[in-house]
Amino acid sequence: MDRLTIPSLLIALGLVVSAFLIAQKDFTFSISELTPNIYVSSQPPERVLSVSGSATAFVDPDMVNIGIKKKKKEKTAREAEEKIAQLSQQLLTALKSIGLKESEINSVSFSISPEYRTERRCEGAGELNCFYEQVIVGYRATSSVVVSTKQLEKAGEVVDRASSIGENEVFIDYVSFTLSSEKRQRVQTDLLERASAEARKKAESIAKGGGGKLGKMLSASESFYYPGPIFREFRAAPLEAGVSEPAFSPGSVEVSANVNIAYQLE
Repeated sequence: MDRLTIPSLLIALGLVVSAFLIAQKDFTFSISELTPNIYVSSQPPERVLSVSGSATAFVDPDMVNIGIKKKKKEKTAREAEEKIAQLSQQLLTALKSIGLKESEINSVSFSISPEYRTERRCEGAGELNCFYEQVIVGYRATSSVVVSTKQLEKAGEVVDRASSIGENEVFIDYVSFTLSSEKRQRVQTDLLERASAEARKKAESIAKGGGGKLGKMLSASESFYYPGPIFREFRAAPLEAGVSEPAFSPGSVEVSANVNIAYQLE
C-alpha cells in the first residue's frame, strides 16, 4: 500500500477541521432560532372606563385692587424723594380717613431717575470744536401703591380722594376686581365636587348600559379655570364740587373645573 505523503495528510486534516467548524456554526444558529424570547404576563388585562366631568359657576368678586401712582420732579434727587414722601403721607391719611386699614394699603415700588436735556457746546472756534452732550436738569421720583380691600363700595371714594391730592402728581393706574384667596378656594372645592359627581354618574350610566358594574377609581386628574382680575378703565381727574365719586360695577366672573377619572369595570 502506498504511503501517504505529508502534504496529503495536512490537506486531509484541514478538511476535517473545516467540516467540524461548519457543523458547529450551523448547530449554534439553529439553537438560537429554536429559542425565541417570549414574555407572558400572569395578570389579565384590566377593563377600564375613562370619563370626564365639568362644572361652571358665575361668581361675584369680593375684592378690589386699585393701583395708585405718585410722580414728582425736582432739581435734586433728595428733594424729589422728600416730595414723594410727603405725597405718600397725604395719601395714607386720606385713605385711612374713609375707613381703610393700613394693612390694605401697600407700597409696591419706588424709583428715582435723572432727566436730561441735550445741549450744544463749543470749546473753541469752528464747527469741529462743537459737540452735543446730555445735561441733567432734574430728578423724577415715582412711587406706586396698591389698595387691596374687600370693601368694594369704597372703590369710588378711594379714586376720589387719591385724585384730589397734589397738582397732577397722583394718578389712578388701574381698578380691578377679583376673588380673594379664601373665596377662590371655596369655589374651587365646590366645583370639583360637582364635576366629580357628574363624572361618576356618567360612568355608572355607561357601565349599566353595557351590562357591567362600576368598580374602584383607578386614577383622576383635574383642572381649574379662573380668568383673573377684571380691569375697569378709569381716567383720573379732579372732581368738581357737588359731583359724587365714580361708581364701579364689578360684574361677575366665570369659573370652571374639569375632571378626568378612570374606573375599573367589574
